[in-house]
Amino acid sequence: MIELIQLYKSDLFDFSVTPSPKEPNHYQVTIFDKSGPLSDRQCESWDKVVQRLREDLVRPAKASEMRFIN
Repeated sequence: MIELIQLYKSDLFDFSVTPSPKEPNHYQVTIFDKSGPLSDRQCESWDKVVQRLREDLVRPAKASEMRFIN
């Protein structure tokens, strides 16, 4: 399980990956736009997280690049 927030970007959205507060031993992928959080997805493994991020065409990001996460 990851300990810190992992940050990712696409052309339209910002993404964070954190340990899930809803499901023990799962990950949460949260999607943000300029209005704030749009939705989250629960993933049962890191492989599922990677699969979801690839589907959304994201890339790793630095915190300074994040447009929508404060």
